[in-house]
Amino acid sequence: MSESDSTALTLENARVVVPCRLCGNPMAADNGKIICPDCQSKKYAAYSRNRRAKKIGNGGVHTAADIKAQYDRQRGKCFYCGRDVGDNYHVDHVVPLALGGSNGPENLVIACPECNGKKRAKHPMDFCGRLF
Repeated sequence: MSESDSTALTLENARVVVPCRLCGNPMAADNGKIICPDCQSKKYAAYSRNRRAKKIGNGGVHTAADIKAQYDRQRGKCFYCGRDVGDNYHVDHVVPLALGGSNGPENLVIACPECNGKKRAKHPMDFCGRLF
């Protein structure tokens, strides 16, 4: 049984099907949940980045909706190399938190795992100088 079949069965057996408040996809209204599991994991990831930035004291806050908006602006492509990232992407701080960058949406981009792994905590000019 494929994942979509199991999802369909779950939704068919649910008493109430509601749209996810973030992405709008249909989901079973179990235990008062208002967002789907996929959106929940993205929301937690944003929370984790915000918490780390707060500990460092850099300022700036973003939400899962900010990440989705950035993904849409970049049309699902890596900021650095331009490849399609699909669902396998990292959220990267252009100016790393370790170098004093903000955690706000203005300092975040979508990057492929390869580029984000190579960039690490480098300043964007240092990284792009090596990239090109």
